[in-house]
Amino acid sequence: MYGMVMQLSPDDRLRLRDSLYDMEEDDVLEPYTEAELSQMMKEGLEDYRQGRCCTAEEGMKQLEEKHPWLQE
Repeated sequence: MYGMVMQLSPDDRLRLRDSLYDMEEDDVLEPYTEAELSQMMKEGLEDYRQGRCCTAEEGMKQLEEKHPWLQE
């Protein structure tokens, strides 16, 4: 994410900063509950056990193939 932001022009970075500051409080996500975190961890572990996982490099390659503008 940092690399993508740093590729923006200084003006675009300022616009991004201002947009983030201007977000309404309603747009802020609530923290996960312990039960939600536990469920996500169980699902992730089951995905891993079933072989539904990949390395970070493989995941990034898949994202870039699906969304070519991420390579810019």
